[in-house]
Amino acid sequence: MIMPKSLRLRVGHSEGLSLVGRLSNGKVAPATYLAKVRWTTMNRHVATVNNFGRVTGVAQGDIKIIATVGPVSTFIYVDVADQPNGRRAAVERNRTAEAVRTGARVP
Repeated sequence: MIMPKSLRLRVGHSEGLSLVGRLSNGKVAPATYLAKVRWTTMNRHVATVNNFGRVTGVAQGDIKIIATVGPVSTFIYVDVADQPNGRRAAVERNRTAEAVRTGARVP
């Protein structure tokens, strides 16, 4: 399993992923085994991922990041946005700025 379970990034920002899991015998996979993980991105034009699981947003979009150890793979979806909360955040900032300028109340 990849932690965190989902990821939302802004363009130009980065966050690290980690891998946790169990072996076929049910025991927790040791760090030495999980260190063999190969991280890949399904679209490097939206986000990149390095050998250590650090994901960086490149352009707005949704992509899949895959972690592979031996024959086993898992993935998470990553949402890359231009704004912290997309267009809604920009609209809220504009409404607040207008209210400050005119002295109106923001509902």
